[in-house]
Amino acid sequence: MKIGSLLVGMAVTLVVGACLARPFRRARTGAGLDRMIDAWVAQVRAEWKRAPAVGPRAKGRAVHCRVCGRLTRPHERVCTACGASLDEGPV
Repeated sequence: MKIGSLLVGMAVTLVVGACLARPFRRARTGAGLDRMIDAWVAQVRAEWKRAPAVGPRAKGRAVHCRVCGRLTRPHERVCTACGASLDEGPV
């Protein structure tokens, strides 16, 4: 093995290590990490507030097909695009 290939290998290892360590270097300070966690918690809470508390069909709202993603009408029981059942069970 030549010295050139060793130097290239070391350089690649250094670049990969720097890329992997980047998220840890940004969150090194406690205040920065706390802000990141608070932002994540606020995002999750906002998503929970938007989610329906009961199944979407219980209130007569349209839902997306779990198989093809098409928006269906509230009264449909089968997706007209792919034929999948729109009942709220596992796929």
